[in-house]
Amino acid sequence: MSDIKAFINDKNNVKRFTYMAIAMFFSALCFNLFISPINLVSGGTSGLAIVLREVFSLDASISIFVLSIICFILSYIYLDVKNSLAALFAGIIYPLFIKSTSGIGGIIYIDNSNVLLLVLFAGLIGGICQGIVYKQGLNTGGINVIARIVFKYFHISITKVNFIINFFIVGMGVYLFGFNMLLYAFVYLFISKYVGEKIMLGVSLNKAIYVISDKYKEIVLILNKEFGHDATIYNVKGKFNDEKRKMIMSVVSNSSYYEVKEVISLIDPCAFIFVCDSYEVYRQDEMIGKDFKCK
Repeated sequence: MSDIKAFINDKNNVKRFTYMAIAMFFSALCFNLFISPINLVSGGTSGLAIVLREVFSLDASISIFVLSIICFILSYIYLDVKNSLAALFAGIIYPLFIKSTSGIGGIIYIDNSNVLLLVLFAGLIGGICQGIVYKQGLNTGGINVIARIVFKYFHISITKVNFIINFFIVGMGVYLFGFNMLLYAFVYLFISKYVGEKIMLGVSLNKAIYVISDKYKEIVLILNKEFGHDATIYNVKGKFNDEKRKMIMSVVSNSSYYEVKEVISLIDPCAFIFVCDSYEVYRQDEMIGKDFKCK
């Protein structure tokens, strides 16, 4: 109980849950405008609610609420407080928003004949909403709770468990609404996942370059003199031949990446290079404040 009080009294959580509420509102609008009219079953509690509506004529908002509360109870028993409260919050306001905006289709008319267009917009809005929630360190509860529990106790990948559960939900959608539903679900999931990751991580403006080369001194000199980039040198050793080498790590802007790569190739055609997207580059003292300085 003390953990719950501390979590509620944390002022930062007010901002985070406010963002979550806004995301849930637009997600509910997306459900009523794009997903529900075309019976798009893409997994999760929303997809399962559409299946239950088709089979048992149950109101989608009620089905989502009941499923979310069940998942919250499981989360509270088997997971931590933060995840449980986030699941409860989402489980209450999301179906509430769906119910309160259920008549939006009568105000905003959208032609449902172009299904692919609706799927594209649903994926875009859904990805933005999910990205906002996950960026706050929260979760939307629902089916994902089961995956987290399975991972905690059986060490099976969350992604794999989510895939299996959603596979059966989408399978039921295909059985009820036809094979085209599988194709539309794939498009929706691809777009929402891509957009959600971009919202969470942002757009990569830099590349982190790692170079293993015997001519590391020349490469570091060029990086510093010609491009103005600093570099860090690591001692590394090959696993199979135990050969000790030097590895350079540097962060360069996207605009200069290809030029840097070409210069390195000219200096040492045998250099081993691997590159990663870099989403944030900063000194820790800049994040903490001016009163703290790194040595």
